[in-house]
Amino acid sequence: MAKRVSNMNELAAALKPTMLGIVDEMAERVYQTLNYFLQEYYDSYDPKYYRRQRDFLRSAVRLNQK
Repeated sequence: MAKRVSNMNELAAALKPTMLGIVDEMAERVYQTLNYFLQEYYDSYDPKYYRRQRDFLRSAVRLNQK
């Protein structure tokens, strides 16, 4: 159904529901994408690799530890 718009306030009111729907959909897509990459990261986690990396850092850089 077409709506007649004669000023900016009416245009804003007419577009608001559509724009909110688009923003909600995009927020959901961003959420799903972040969860996908975080899950890939945790699925590939290898404790031996990270322990070696930490050991290398500690051997190459002097850290002030108390």
